Amino acid sequence: MFRLTRQKSDKSAAKRSKTPTILQMEAVECGAACLGMVLSYYGRYVPLEQLRYDCDVSRDGSKASNILKAARSYDLEAKGFRKEPEELSELKCPAIIHWNFNHFVVLEGISPDKKKVYLNDPAEGHRVVSYDTLEKKLYGGSAAYAAHRGLYQGGAKTQCTHYPT
Repeated sequence: MFRLTRQKSDKSAAKRSKTPTILQMEAVECGAACLGMVLSYYGRYVPLEQLRYDCDVSRDGSKASNILKAARSYDLEAKGFRKEPEELSELKCPAIIHWNFNHFVVLEGISPDKKKVYLNDPAEGHRVVSYDTLEKKLYGGSAAYAAHRGLYQGGAKTQCTHYPT
């Protein structure tokens, strides 16, 4: 997960870390695309082709451990762990979560009333789902990220990336 702190005057507003959307080109590269979204959030732009290589994407996708290793290679502080849905609101966002047993998505935040969950899905883009859906689809594994002070910001923004407004 990555997080930038922004003060909001409305205390009922959700804590949401809106990330740029990077759509996956193939079903197996969701993890690499999610890492790209998190890196872009912190100002580091890496081509999806390079991230596929870094995350060791195979015909079966990539393992969470490979995504963590790739994140660390870009100077992100990365940690993988299992969290239950009720524990996710404690995480700093954005974070990558394992969804529906076979997919990775970026968790951008959960509304304070726990009615809405904000996701950035590399297959669909930004979406909002109910907390009940999160409870059904979350597959325990999560990865948290924090930007390291030495994180190199740069790279070229691509036309395939949709940046939040």
